[in-house]
Amino acid sequence: MILWTLFINFARIAVCTLGGGSATIPFLMELPQRYDWVTSKQLAGIIAVGESAPGPGGVNMASYIGYEAAGIAGVVSAVAGLCLPSVLIVLVLAACLKGFERRPMVRQFFYGLRPAVVAAVAVAVIGLMKLMLLRGGLPYWRAIAVYAAGMAVTHLPALKRVHLFVWILAAGGLGMLFAF
Repeated sequence: MILWTLFINFARIAVCTLGGGSATIPFLMELPQRYDWVTSKQLAGIIAVGESAPGPGGVNMASYIGYEAAGIAGVVSAVAGLCLPSVLIVLVLAACLKGFERRPMVRQFFYGLRPAVVAAVAVAVIGLMKLMLLRGGLPYWRAIAVYAAGMAVTHLPALKRVHLFVWILAAGGLGMLFAF
């Protein structure tokens, strides 16, 4: 039963999101309230690692949640649920709509859809910031200091040439340092 529930939930996420891993975040944030697979705090870590680890972020996050819920079978179920609807939709659309993407109305639809996706991601980011920067409604000063330092450092012109991978490793190291 749990495998089917994982599959259905991640299939719903796949069908309802356009834009990949970041667009799935608002839907993932609902899971801790509905199921005991992960807590809100665990989910924040899953999102951070899932988005910064190599590979598709949505698949990374589905894999972790699936594993927490039901082991390897849960991984297969969650990832299949996330990927299968997209594959089927793309196959059907590719067969039916050759040349359709050049139509002005279709381009306008997707152009108009972008702000809605950005707004959904922004709401999720604000929720994550509240979760990570506040503890019991009070400011968590160590996390705020790491966040402020990261924002300041990444906006210095001389440091913009540093490879993104270095920043990801540094942020992970600081996170581990301050977690203890």
